[in-house]
Amino acid sequence: MKQPEAIEKLLKDNNKNKVWLAEQLGYTRPNGVSQMLKRGNVTVDTLYRICELFDYEITIQPSRRAGARPNGQIVIEGKGAER
Repeated sequence: MKQPEAIEKLLKDNNKNKVWLAEQLGYTRPNGVSQMLKRGNVTVDTLYRICELFDYEITIQPSRRAGARPNGQIVIEGKGAER
């Protein structure tokens, strides 16, 4: 899952919208989040702030090759990654 997809999933799962997220992040324009997601260039700092809003954390760990991931875990893949 790419960063924009993961962020949109967090919004949907928590009944929030992009306008709400823009307000939480201090964006001056509500469409700032839409533009960020469309470009797909979310900084680690912004991703961290978004995760904090939803009580998630960023974890760096070895890639998991087999087996199911824990319920609720979201894996963000890099550009061009295929799994």
